[in-house]
Amino acid sequence: MNNSHETQLISTWDRQDWRASIFAPGVSIIQAITKSGRTASGLDYTREGALARCLSETAERLAVSGLQGGEAGGMGDFDPLDGVSAHPDRAIAYRHAYFEARERSVVSRWWDGALEAQSIPETWVESLGIRTRIDQSRAMASVKRSTRFWRIDTDGPVHVVICMSSYSTGQDPILGFGTSDRLVDAMDKAFCENLLMEVNLMEVLATRSGHSRLDMSRVEAKIAMYVARCPERLPELDAPTPVLADTETVPDDLVQNAPAGFRFFEIGPDWMEREVWFCRWENGETFEPKGATSPFI
Repeated sequence: MNNSHETQLISTWDRQDWRASIFAPGVSIIQAITKSGRTASGLDYTREGALARCLSETAERLAVSGLQGGEAGGMGDFDPLDGVSAHPDRAIAYRHAYFEARERSVVSRWWDGALEAQSIPETWVESLGIRTRIDQSRAMASVKRSTRFWRIDTDGPVHVVICMSSYSTGQDPILGFGTSDRLVDAMDKAFCENLLMEVNLMEVLATRSGHSRLDMSRVEAKIAMYVARCPERLPELDAPTPVLADTETVPDDLVQNAPAGFRFFEIGPDWMEREVWFCRWENGETFEPKGATSPFI
C-alpha cells in the first residue's frame, strides 16, 4: 500500500501506463505523464522497484520545474550536464546526484572526443553476474538484441559505463549510461537505462510500420547519429582491469564532505517527504554537444 507522500506524488499524474518491452519482457516498466505534461519513467526487475523509480523521477521533474526562473540558492540556470536525484534517504539522493553530474559531464566529453572508451570483456560481464541479468531480462523476447559494455577512461573515483544494444546486424543501436563507484553497479545502471531507452525504439518501430502517428524524428536522428559515430567512439579493444573495480570509493558521508569542485543544492519541496538534490560539477570546462547533438536520448 502506498504511503502518504507516494500517494501525493501519484496524485500529480494525469495518467500512467505499465509497458511491456518486446526486447526485454523480464523487466517491469512504468511511464507516467504529470498534469503539467512532464514524463516520468521507472524500470526495474520488479514492479515495486519500477514504481519507486518512477516516483523518484516524478519528484525530480516537479522539483526542477518548480525552480523559479531556473534558480535556487544561487545555483543559476539549470544545465543539461547537472545531476538531479530524488530518494527517501538523503545520503542516497545526494550520492546519486553526484554520480549523475559526473556521468553527464564525462559522457559528453567522451562523445566530444576528449575521452576514450574501452570495451568490457565478456568474461567480466559473466563474472560480475551482469550476463545473468541480461539473459533473464531478455528471455522470451519477441525481438532479439545483443548487449555490450564499454568503460570510459577517466581518472575519477567512479566508473562511467556505456551499454549499447543493437540487432545482430548492428542496426538501430541504442545507448544507455551508468555511473557508480562499483563497476558492477555502474554496468547494471547502464543496462537498465539502455532497456528504458529501448522503449523509444519500440515507438520508432510502431511509427515506421504505420501503427503510430507519433513524431519520432528526434529519436530517429539520435539512432542515425549513433550509427555514424559509435564505430569510432566505441572501439573493440578490451579494457585493462580497472582500479577499484569492486570497491566503494565515494564515502557514505558525502553530504558532510562534498568533493572539491562540486556544488549541491536541496531543491525538493517539504510535502514530497523525499530528498531531491541537485549537483553541479564546476570544473571550469564547458563541453558540447547538448540538445540535438547530445548522446543522451
